[in-house]
Amino acid sequence: MLGDSGGIYHYSLRGQAIRNAAGEPYKWIGLVSDITESKQAEEAISQLAAIVQCSEDAIIGTSLSGTITTWNGGAERLLGYTASKALGASLSTLLPRADQAWDILDRSSRGAVSRFDETVFVRKDGLEVPVSLTVSPIRKASGEITGVAIIARDTSARKKAEIEISAPGPARSSDGLAEPRAAGRSLGFQHPTGHPQRINYSSDLCRSGRVQVCQ
Repeated sequence: MLGDSGGIYHYSLRGQAIRNAAGEPYKWIGLVSDITESKQAEEAISQLAAIVQCSEDAIIGTSLSGTITTWNGGAERLLGYTASKALGASLSTLLPRADQAWDILDRSSRGAVSRFDETVFVRKDGLEVPVSLTVSPIRKASGEITGVAIIARDTSARKKAEIEISAPGPARSSDGLAEPRAAGRSLGFQHPTGHPQRINYSSDLCRSGRVQVCQ
């Protein structure tokens, strides 16, 4: 029903006929209930489910004992298991060691939100993938904790970038040119363009007479 302010309201209607001695209905009674709030809650839950399913991050729900109860598309893409294979399995199947599952679930099963920046999950094909985890308790409306929600983000690209940054690059000379890696010496000279240039040469090349200046 559309209200005066343009808002949409939902109602539940129930009716019953009142019959006379001959069994014929002679009046009706009815009950109208406003169910707007419950409908809005259903819509919010539906939208949240769609967001969870479309998320690029892996979102995994488990029971307090570690049984997987929720598995979104991000989890399938990251770890290779379909929802039909993952649901009902233990969280420990995704970890290098079974005892790591309790380390992840423990604090959230007691009500805390925890984060793990350096964790490894094991894909269906056996490959390990580095992930960061955000782990939160799942509660009923009453506040009772019934499970744990895990958001896992693939950190492979970040790890690769860190390795590349930390890898030693070629040494630089005072003029900004890369020092040669090959054995031998180097010779600096002025290119006609005016930019300093550097070439490598060996002692054998000097002795051959093809390089006139050696130091």
